[in-house]
Amino acid sequence: MIGFRFGLLGLCLLVTACGASATQQALGKGDIRSAIAAYQADPARELGDLEQIAASVLIAEARTADATRSTRAWAMLGGMGRAAEGAWAELEREPGDHYAQLVRARALAWRSKQGDAPAQRKLRSIAQDARAGEGAGVDPDLLALAIETLDPERDDAALHAWAHHPSPAVRGAAIGQLAHAPASTDTRVLLVELARGEPDEAVRVEAIRALASQGGSAWDSVEALAREAPPNGSDAIRAAALATLARVDAARVSPVLAATLSDAPSVLGLDVAQDVLLRAQQGQRADSLEATAEQQILAALAAPKPDLRGRAASAALAVAASPERGALRAALLVRLAAERDRRVHILLALALRRHPRGKKALEELSLGRDVPAAQAAAELAALRDAAAQPRLRELARAKDASVRATAAAALASNYDFAAARAARPASVDALLDSDPRVRATTASALLRAIERLQTQL
Repeated sequence: MIGFRFGLLGLCLLVTACGASATQQALGKGDIRSAIAAYQADPARELGDLEQIAASVLIAEARTADATRSTRAWAMLGGMGRAAEGAWAELEREPGDHYAQLVRARALAWRSKQGDAPAQRKLRSIAQDARAGEGAGVDPDLLALAIETLDPERDDAALHAWAHHPSPAVRGAAIGQLAHAPASTDTRVLLVELARGEPDEAVRVEAIRALASQGGSAWDSVEALAREAPPNGSDAIRAAALATLARVDAARVSPVLAATLSDAPSVLGLDVAQDVLLRAQQGQRADSLEATAEQQILAALAAPKPDLRGRAASAALAVAASPERGALRAALLVRLAAERDRRVHILLALALRRHPRGKKALEELSLGRDVPAAQAAAELAALRDAAAQPRLRELARAKDASVRATAAAALASNYDFAAARAARPASVDALLDSDPRVRATTASALLRAIERLQTQL
């Protein structure tokens, strides 16, 4: 990562001392637009320059006062790994108490996940100081990051305390660690309490899933949650409970799963069907349940409501590639020909992308001007279809920002560094798009593509 490890001041010094490229000079002044123009005009189009530009775009988004845009940029940086290292280093230098502290914690969290011992110690000290009363007013998001470094066994008392924190982010982080704790009465009682009464549904689901670590001792409590009627027993709660039971004792839960799968098509039934078939891919076979799970998906694909068909198509997409799902794929081909909703049609085509009829459906879908068209063209590009790249370049200029974002990200994901030296790459132009979603999505995809290229060099 050239330049960003030194920050903008360091980059300016490098520009003066080493005669940096015009791209780097513009970045040293914080001028992204001029940096992109310089990069596009440079016949060499160095990979390091493009990496700096893409990181600059995400840094600018992370710094924005718009919470939605900033959160999106943070999520992209947080899930990126090594490609974001330079951006973290730059953002750590941000002034300001609250913001700078959170930025540093996010950078530490990333390094901690890479096994960096000093980073792990710093984050642990944040959690320990806060619990000791020395960290009053610590930002909940920062505290949640710190809690993720605590040991589920050695720090169980602290995790139990954090599981009752006012912030759902902190409670969720504590529960996430307790999911790896050894079985104990105290942990089981706490998780059951949270699984029953936690006000935030996402955290409640986390608590239910964490009960799998407690084994058979939690069976009765989780089974009761699986049978809860609405409104307390939502589809998400019941699906989490059934999935947890399946992980504790697959044979024992089979009758409950079979009854759910045999019901009329529903979101809950599809969640269970997908879980059964995914576990089968991992070697946990259950032939009778698998057949019923496939039937639940196929019945939902024939439902009158497109949202339910779409959820069924998503389940099919997750499992259809497995060798043992030949019968499901054959039935999906029939549904592919009958489906008229493009949002569902694209999912079916993606599930069947290796089949000639699935590929043909992708080609037909790609001729549109909507998001499914961009998704289809993106998949065709991944399949090395010669017509996909020109189609993506057309869609990257569409009126709809969602279409442009999907197309530009696909172009960036399939970035050809050698070809880019001979032509003006559309994915770089997208970094100047009028819509911040397009800019951020493209920058994230470029950084990931560059990281892949660097590992091959």
